[in-house]
Amino acid sequence: ILWPRHCVQETWGAELHKDLKVPNDARMVFKGTSSFVDAYSCFFDNMKQNETCLKNDMKKGDITDVFICGLVTDICVAWTAFHALELGFRTVLIEDACRGISPQGVVDTFNKITESNGLIVKSGEVKAMARGKDRRPELGYKLALEYRKNVIYPVKNKNSRYNIEPPRPNQRF
Repeated sequence: ILWPRHCVQETWGAELHKDLKVPNDARMVFKGTSSFVDAYSCFFDNMKQNETCLKNDMKKGDITDVFICGLVTDICVAWTAFHALELGFRTVLIEDACRGISPQGVVDTFNKITESNGLIVKSGEVKAMARGKDRRPELGYKLALEYRKNVIYPVKNKNSRYNIEPPRPNQRF
């Protein structure tokens, strides 16, 4: 799909909503800065040739959770959510703070996010989640899966199906 020019920096189309509360120390992440490569995600361009500062900034700040909203649910929001999940972040899409283009595309996006251990929530649920008062099992499961990637089981452990047993001397293949 070839999109018309939109959200151009330094124009009204890229302005944040007047009621959005942005802290003075907020960091802006710019995407789509190359006119030759589309960049739907806030993490990478579509070819994954260039990366924004978002992942590194979040890792430096020990941020584990990503709450995503915006336009367009089934394109830019979706790609950002998919990349956040791929990078190991616990990912929450705020359904009523997004708008999509294709109703089926929105359904497909929601399904892919939940299948990847992300969550779809309403804006009224976010405050309690961000404050740690609403701890969703799905997010705990996602975090456990990410930590598991860093676990090295002893080779002799019967549960070490995630490790490849090193070859023994004189072992034939």
